[in-house]
Amino acid sequence: MARKKTIKRTVPIKIIKKSKFSIKSIPLVRFLYAAFILGLLNIITTLLLQNFLPPEVPLYYGLAKSQEQLTTSFGLITPGVITLGVAMLNTSLAYVLGNNFLQKILVLSAFSVSIISFIATIEIIFLVGSF
Repeated sequence: MARKKTIKRTVPIKIIKKSKFSIKSIPLVRFLYAAFILGLLNIITTLLLQNFLPPEVPLYYGLAKSQEQLTTSFGLITPGVITLGVAMLNTSLAYVLGNNFLQKILVLSAFSVSIISFIATIEIIFLVGSF
């Protein structure tokens, strides 16, 4: 009779936490709150200043210098929406991952994206706005 080979795992892999969802379990939670607030502030600022913006504003600077760079003034909320999406995605990934270092990286990257997005939107508003 042949014996079955058994493989034993010596190191358990911990990926998913088995606890109730709590935002407080994520490290650097204040940076996460700030990322969400900056994303919402980005959208609110753009919507409040619609009357001071021209019908078309430059947003896509990576494209060729032509009409392709322009978007409507309402399209200027795109960076804020992307910021909120990145913050939500990173929050869910930070909750699922059990590694404290990776959680901090995800939170700080969401915060960095929100700061850069907010600064870019404000610069565009001051560049083309008629105050």
